[in-house]
Amino acid sequence: ILFKAVEGFGKDLQKIAKILNANNSGTAAVKKIAQVLNAQTRRHQKITGSERVNTEIIDEEQLILEEVSYCYPMTQRGMPRALPKVNLRIPVGSFVCFPDASGKVGFNTLFRMMSGHLAPQTGKVRIHSQWRIVYVPVVPILFDGTLMYNLQFGEQNVPSHGKTTSENVWNICRALGMSQALLQNDDYDVGSNGDSLKFSDMVVVSITRALLAHVELLLISSALDVLGESRAIKVLRYLRRYTENRGLPEEPLPHALRRRK
Repeated sequence: ILFKAVEGFGKDLQKIAKILNANNSGTAAVKKIAQVLNAQTRRHQKITGSERVNTEIIDEEQLILEEVSYCYPMTQRGMPRALPKVNLRIPVGSFVCFPDASGKVGFNTLFRMMSGHLAPQTGKVRIHSQWRIVYVPVVPILFDGTLMYNLQFGEQNVPSHGKTTSENVWNICRALGMSQALLQNDDYDVGSNGDSLKFSDMVVVSITRALLAHVELLLISSALDVLGESRAIKVLRYLRRYTENRGLPEEPLPHALRRRK
């Protein structure tokens, strides 16, 4: 991955000598290298309580937020905090939907804090030490390469349940509503940063990648909004089954359940 990224950066550097605005290309390439290296590091490292700031390890399988709050450095005086004091408890096996708080709670900030990417300025996070947490952002992150490469980026060891690994991956994509033209197309080129895919399919890729990593806590902000109601409902049904099953469902959704709203 690093070789490909550096090779691409080298090509961008060659362009610097040919075009006046090549600095933009060079900067984009540097950002891309950082993005790949950062994602590759996260791939081999669990985000556990012992690695967090203002976090306490607990034995119970749950996540607890106690009076946590956050205010970004550039926030003007008199403006509300991105995250006011929040108290929250999410036990294992929960399927939680947050209502629109009309700007009173910054859910992106909240989810970044819950996933360990942002430390609370006040309060404390209590979490089981072995919980793996993935946050699916509003704008999914994809890498140059094939569709299957992007789908399996988070985890290579997918339980087969008697089927091939590829077949399991496509079963998840199908259940989440990926476009029919992409299913079973392992070598489909997603383009630069996924620009060959519909935005809705990019969201499906991000969620599939998280499920294949067998996370204990999956956080999704506004990513489902782009899917449309029927597709979003399909995703939510599958995620509920994932929660109830404590992992990937072994069988596809029954036809009666697929039709029922």
